[in-house]
Amino acid sequence: MFKRTFIASVALLAVVACAMPAKADTTDQINFTVNITSGSEMGDVFTGSFTYDATAYSLNPADGPVLSFTITDPAWSGYTLSSPAVNFDFLYYGFLQFELDPAAGTPDNFFLFYTGLGPAPGYSWYGAFAYGATAGSGVPAPGWYPDGEGTVTYSAPTVVGTTPEPSSLALLGMGLLGLMGIGCRPRLA
Repeated sequence: MFKRTFIASVALLAVVACAMPAKADTTDQINFTVNITSGSEMGDVFTGSFTYDATAYSLNPADGPVLSFTITDPAWSGYTLSSPAVNFDFLYYGFLQFELDPAAGTPDNFFLFYTGLGPAPGYSWYGAFAYGATAGSGVPAPGWYPDGEGTVTYSAPTVVGTTPEPSSLALLGMGLLGLMGIGCRPRLA
């Protein structure tokens, strides 16, 4: 009886392992430094980091979703990625596209990371940062003027977490069941 149950369990796990997509999700982190070069915060330096799903990003490098975000800029204090003031947050070919756009009026409460969008005239911003008290309007366009600007440098991505692929977990389970089956064999007298 045990032998039949064991074989059926292993067969079921094998079917599940084959049916599951073989995909491990890898989370990468990038650290950045913002150097403010103009406006009321000129000379200030902010640091931060963000994480993203490197597996999804490899499939679409123009739209890699950001999973977490931190920055020492006090304007970020109290906000999260799910805050209504976060208008967009994604990776664009290795650069962060991010906008915090709370109610206008408080000095330097709004900031934006942005990158060049290609060779088209007017799109020459690569690794830049803008801030001010004026609400933004999404991805910058010619004629969009912040109250101050800065430059952003990014570290190379580092792996901070990997979720094993489902089929690997199923195979591990089959192996453990196999070991259990060997240990539980009835002994012949």
